[in-house]
Amino acid sequence: MDLATTKGFKSDPKWIAKRLSLRPLEVEMAITRLVKVGILKKVGSRLVKVLNKVEFPTKLSLTAVREHHKQMMERAKEQLVKTDQKSFESRMISSMTFAADLQRIEEARKKVLDFQQELANFLSAGDECTEVFQLNIQLFPHTKEQS
Repeated sequence: MDLATTKGFKSDPKWIAKRLSLRPLEVEMAITRLVKVGILKKVGSRLVKVLNKVEFPTKLSLTAVREHHKQMMERAKEQLVKTDQKSFESRMISSMTFAADLQRIEEARKKVLDFQQELANFLSAGDECTEVFQLNIQLFPHTKEQS
């Protein structure tokens, strides 16, 4: 969906598959679904992103959402093993460990969501977007709760 907004985008499933490291059949199926639900539309032979932003806020742990996050973490691992300087300079993978007050987690979630949106808006500004990036942020306890 966001690849359709990049400079030099081609509506060809083979081109899209190559850019996203996917199989052409996966891309064709995804395009069909995205058009069906109204996220993309076909204008002549071109694919155009319809919605500015798509969100899937959840209050429950859903299998499809968990699978998506798992796939994105796998892609991050794939990027991490690339050792060339250009790959290193185009990614940021970092972590920090700290003690936290569980009563502040809901406020922390809101801050993370606000930051994600602010960063996406910053990086997406202008007409020179050529790449699609993935931002993953994991906040989880290392410790078991005391009984």
